[in-house]
Amino acid sequence: MPKLPQIALVAAPTLALVSELIEPRDEPATAAAELELIAANSTAYLLADVLAFVAFALFAVGVIGLVGTVRERGRLAARIGGTMTVIGALAMVSHSMVLLASRDIALIGDAAAVAPANEAMSNGLAATLQLSMLLFGFDLGLTVLTIALWRARLLPVWLAPAGFLALVADFSPTSYNAVLMYCVLLIAFGLLALRSRQVTLVTPMAETVA
Repeated sequence: MPKLPQIALVAAPTLALVSELIEPRDEPATAAAELELIAANSTAYLLADVLAFVAFALFAVGVIGLVGTVRERGRLAARIGGTMTVIGALAMVSHSMVLLASRDIALIGDAAAVAPANEAMSNGLAATLQLSMLLFGFDLGLTVLTIALWRARLLPVWLAPAGFLALVADFSPTSYNAVLMYCVLLIAFGLLALRSRQVTLVTPMAETVA
């Protein structure tokens, strides 16, 4: 695997995890209160949303490189799961842009006046499509992908359900659901990057000896 996808496999879940830890965990009762919270913590939200934007772009880069390493067993499933994951990752890139737009709206200052517009944007058709692509693309795609990588002998059996565990974590009833998901992905993708790095280092030596 080329070096850029190797780096992306580790950097993507790491940046996503940092993004989630930076963002305040408060749960405002109203749309106006949410905007007031964003305005009061505008720097934290800016950093978190930018990191999320970069993280999901890197998820796409890493997964594309990863799928290219599957040659025989699990090849078709890896391509299907990889395609779903990349589509979901790109949807989350666009979702990060929506969150940045919400921050811009919050900084206008009159939370009560702009709250209906922000709520319509956050809960409208575009947001519904994005979240649907997250579920049916990123989450389910990772489930298929990690099983395919196990069949291709790139993941140990104990990490075969990593994609499913990430899906369960993402929809768990806790404000730290995404934190749990990215921890799972960091373990799985970190191991894949490490194994790919070891193969990259060993292969040239083997060719030289041959």
